[in-house]
Parts: sequence; structure tokens; C-alpha cells
Amino acid sequence: MKINKVNAIIAKCASVKPADIHPDLSLVYDLHMDSIMFTEMICFLEDEFSVTVAEEDIMKWYCVQDVYNYFKIAQ
Repeated sequence: MKINKVNAIIAKCASVKPADIHPDLSLVYDLHMDSIMFTEMICFLEDEFSVTVAEEDIMKWYCVQDVYNYFKIAQ
């Protein structure tokens, strides 16, 4: 399931459990992701889904739901 893969990647990069990932969490403020962790997350997501995420799209990612929206994951 796509949501499980995304959650696992975000959790790995933020050093939390996948079960702790929720749509309303802020990538920076709640998950404490710095620029290196964020870049790592993007690389893992690009590899997992065989896509290249445009920088202008990345700049719109503030919370986990934004990542779900990009990859069209319904809740």
C-alpha cells in the first residue's frame, strides 16, 4: 500500500516509528526534520516511486498531508 511506503520513508528519515506518522504532522516542527533529513526523504521517495519531484513542488510540503497529496494518497 502506497501510504505505508510513504509513512515508512518519512519515519525512517525523521527517526520515528511509522505508526507515529499522521497527516497533520508538520515535517519541520513536529517531526523535527532538518534540511538533510528532508533531502534524504525526497531521495527515498523519488527512488521508491520512480519520479523526480520538482523543487517548486517540494517547497509546498509543510506537513505529511502535503506529501500524501503529491503522491495522490487518499486518507
